[in-house]
Amino acid sequence: MVQTDKADIVSLIHCEEDDVVNNLRARHQKASVYTAMSHIMLAVNPYQRLDIYGSAQIAKSRQAVLDNDASNHPHVYVTACHAFTNLRGYKQNQSVIVSGESGSGKTENAKRLMQCLTHLTQSTGNEKLATQILNANPILEAFGNAKTVMNNNSSRFSKFTKILFDGETV
Repeated sequence: MVQTDKADIVSLIHCEEDDVVNNLRARHQKASVYTAMSHIMLAVNPYQRLDIYGSAQIAKSRQAVLDNDASNHPHVYVTACHAFTNLRGYKQNQSVIVSGESGSGKTENAKRLMQCLTHLTQSTGNEKLATQILNANPILEAFGNAKTVMNNNSSRFSKFTKILFDGETV
């Protein structure tokens, strides 16, 4: 079985469980922790800090969504940009589900989703509210978290975060 490095699992020639796992492993070894599977984004926790976040990456992700090329550039920001673009374009509610095992990076990815959404709304003049949303997150994280073998802030319950947009504003 040949290891591949496909950004979108759908493009694999063979799509058995071993093929998917090998593709994720190959991408993880290259610090490509995000992989697309059509409209689903898979994330593999790198257990280290990576320089793959920030304003420049948000801009790249936004452009990938606008160019309809998001599956070739999987990233948590792409997911946020899709939701934001669809919310504004279709004027319909959007949902993003972040799921995984303990220590899989759910909290970090949820923070990155909110970071991207608040960045996108800042362009509409909501700097103060965007800052409030990001500042509230650590308080919410403190409830129900406990230290485990996997990490220092393992959640003991599900979290639901609802961000309301009114036209152009959060």
